This record gives sequence, C-alpha cells and structure tokens, in this order.
Amino acid sequence: MGITDAINCHERILELKENFSLEVLANGSINPTYRTVQNWHNEWSLENLGPRSGSGLIEKIIQKIDVYKERNVIVKFKEDPFALVIITPLMQRTLSLKSSSIYEFNHWSYAVAYAGVGF
Repeated sequence: MGITDAINCHERILELKENFSLEVLANGSINPTYRTVQNWHNEWSLENLGPRSGSGLIEKIIQKIDVYKERNVIVKFKEDPFALVIITPLMQRTLSLKSSSIYEFNHWSYAVAYAGVGF
C-alpha cells in the first residue's frame, strides 16, 4: 500500500465513525498530513528496507538474506558485479508446474522502482 492509499484508507475509517465531522479530517493529530505520512514511510523504509542506493544498501541485503532463508525463500546474491535473485515459495510452487515455462517473474528492487526505472 502506498502513501496515498494509506491516507485514503485512514480517512475512510474515520468517516465511518459515529462521531465523524469534517473537523476530524482537518485535525492533524487525528488525520496526519500527506507530508507527515510520507516522512513516516521514509523512516520505515530506511529502517526495514535500507537505503535506496549508496552506502548501506548491500549491508541491508546481506542482513535480510537470513530472514528470507528462514521463510524458505531462495536467495542468490553477488556483490561485484551486483546481482540479486529472490525466489519466493509461491514462485517455487509455480515453477514446478508444466506451464511455468511461459511465465516470467519480475520484481524491480525497491531502489530501482523508487527511482521510476522500469520496462
């Protein structure tokens, strides 16, 4: 869920409350502004996903490898040249199907997706 979706979801929840009024939506302590939610999202992303580029990116990937392996996720990582392959249990099950040769799983990394790069 992105920032805008989270804000819209929160506003819908507020609107469903019995004591709802437009003043509630205007109250920043109850309904935070876009910039506040964006800041929280950026802090959460840095803590949980690591930096989008530069120093710390590879360290965060290395740190997450063990977490992935605990969840039966196959991880192949090479630092130089940079290459990262993550195969989730769902992908593993799908790859065992006869028709799997027609499917391709693609997920651009957080850093690439955030930069707006894609095909």
